Amino acid sequence: MTVPTFRGEIKYKEGNRVRVFTPSSPGRTENGFISYNAEIRAVDGGWVVTCAIQPLKEISLLSFSAVFPCEYRSGERIFVNGYQSWTESRYYRQTEKQKKLFFLARFFKLHYYGDSCFFRRSGRKGVFDGFQYGYISREDNSLFFTGSLDERKGYTVCRFDSRKERIRIVKELPEKQEGKTSSILSFVILQGSENEVLDKYFSLRKTKPPELPPVTGWTSWYNYYTKISEEIILRNLESYSRENVPSDFFQIDDGFQTAVGDWLSLRDNFPRGMKFLAGKIHAAGYKAGLWLAPFICESRSSLFKDHPQWILRNRKGKPVPAGFNPGWSGVFYALDIYNDEVRDYLKTVFDTVSGQWGFDLLKLDFLYAVCLAPPPGKTRGEVMADAVDFLVSIKGPVRYLGCGVPLESAFGKMEYCRIGSDVAPYWEDSFLKRVHYRERVSTINSLRSTIGRRHLNNRAFLNDPDVYFLRHDKIKMDPEEKYTLFLLNNIFGSLLFTSDDISLYSDIESLLYRAHFPVFNKEFSRLIFDGDCINADFKIGDWNYKLFSNLGSRKKLFTLPDGPCFKARSLTDSGKFLESREMTLKSRSSVLLFRNDGEELLAGDEGHVFPGSRFRILKKASDGRITAELHEKGSKDAAVYLHQNENGKPLLYKGRPGETVLELPERKIVKFII
Repeated sequence: MTVPTFRGEIKYKEGNRVRVFTPSSPGRTENGFISYNAEIRAVDGGWVVTCAIQPLKEISLLSFSAVFPCEYRSGERIFVNGYQSWTESRYYRQTEKQKKLFFLARFFKLHYYGDSCFFRRSGRKGVFDGFQYGYISREDNSLFFTGSLDERKGYTVCRFDSRKERIRIVKELPEKQEGKTSSILSFVILQGSENEVLDKYFSLRKTKPPELPPVTGWTSWYNYYTKISEEIILRNLESYSRENVPSDFFQIDDGFQTAVGDWLSLRDNFPRGMKFLAGKIHAAGYKAGLWLAPFICESRSSLFKDHPQWILRNRKGKPVPAGFNPGWSGVFYALDIYNDEVRDYLKTVFDTVSGQWGFDLLKLDFLYAVCLAPPPGKTRGEVMADAVDFLVSIKGPVRYLGCGVPLESAFGKMEYCRIGSDVAPYWEDSFLKRVHYRERVSTINSLRSTIGRRHLNNRAFLNDPDVYFLRHDKIKMDPEEKYTLFLLNNIFGSLLFTSDDISLYSDIESLLYRAHFPVFNKEFSRLIFDGDCINADFKIGDWNYKLFSNLGSRKKLFTLPDGPCFKARSLTDSGKFLESREMTLKSRSSVLLFRNDGEELLAGDEGHVFPGSRFRILKKASDGRITAELHEKGSKDAAVYLHQNENGKPLLYKGRPGETVLELPERKIVKFII
């Protein structure tokens, strides 16, 4: 990779006059008003670029960026990372537009959720703006990647401009500066395979992810929303306990508090309190989770009424809206994290919910709100970093699940983080899509970000793709759509929650639900996401899998790989072998194939979403005996298909673990020892 060429672009105001300084790079130069220095150093697979500016006189910095040329080839796609957890993050074709939020959406405060309240998007064809990092996916599956190495001083926007064949890296500056200020833009340019590039990027950032396994759980939100009670929580907990579900977390979401912001004031339908419920959850064998939105409050809350000085104010002294939620009291507001009384209050809340009530997991939501109106001399990125650092300082013995947060702020600081929008009990919200609301509640919107941000999993934190649905009640999704959401969340996520009442599951829904225990990390060797079609190869341990998924609105034809293919269990069938070399997938449907070529012992397995992964040991001895040891969370009552070569011809045998003897063709006997 040759040394990249680039130039700095600095716009500033001296008195009433706006000036532009465009120094060549690298090197040190000045123009009497600004001193500029750019350095570039080689690293494996690319280059690290650092640009620094220092005002020499009293001026106001307006913008600071670095621009370098970039080749865009026909057919290549561009990945754009959205502003915060819920912001659409996906691949774009160069012929597309990244459309601006429809202006009337501001009436409903939708612009506060994303970057539309402070960033002006191009809206032109072939120009794409993303935050912190982004890349071009080349036809040979390599990446041309650029990303910021430091967001604490301010957010970084990566503008991919295929029309002018360049990339512009823009550094956020304080809206109002105090005296002389300096700013540093540090970014990386890398090229290579996806794993090479992302591993190098996070190594350069010195981000250390939590060393935790994937987890499963239940949450109240997507079934009951704010209409929860002690009785509802205990009823669902009893179902889990009675069925001995091997899950990890049981989470109480929004609705327990009298108002958003009044976290220690409980509604009447929680008569025995939250310590009682956390104890019940622990007694059932699960860790207890609780939802909080620490940086916001609604107008009917006691916090808003009794402590107006705690509310974040804009330059006119008015409370800063953070959004609109009809399920609360309409417009809600942000808190001032630099107010010592706010910090003391939040410390009391966190000490109570973890130390006294005993919750193990805190889902921290709507975090973006804290940086909507940065004080003079600070950037939004700096405020967000300070706020997350504060949350870490008052953490206690709990795990954090970040949500609605600019993602870089959570890197290495939260165990889990949402990486897409909220899902919905339907596929898409056509109205919100038409107004170009990129943070909209939508299943397909969530899935695109889940796939696009898959590379953050086990690098920055453990990815939360939001919940899946298997239920047949209170939902407007067909079995193929539900299975697609369930399967893709299982493949690309590490925090796998549902809100379903499992006592109402049908037999096939219950079988599929039990078949996703235990959960494992996946190792991808290839992933092609062409438009709305996914073709991926990955492994769990020594087992090989292939995913085909059609997220589009039309049927798609896929070519199957050579060799035996076992189609995994879904909501429409229990698993089967495929004879044809082609498969047509209907709209919004997916299929997972288990691939073994006949030399391996296992041919298929109906007991797990990923066939074979429920076995710790599966081997054949010289005397023909088969030893099979199941994972402690694995289903024990599901058919297994084995094949043994006989004169070069694979013979398929079917049986269930736990059966002592299986009568097989040609009087052969296979024994399962568990």
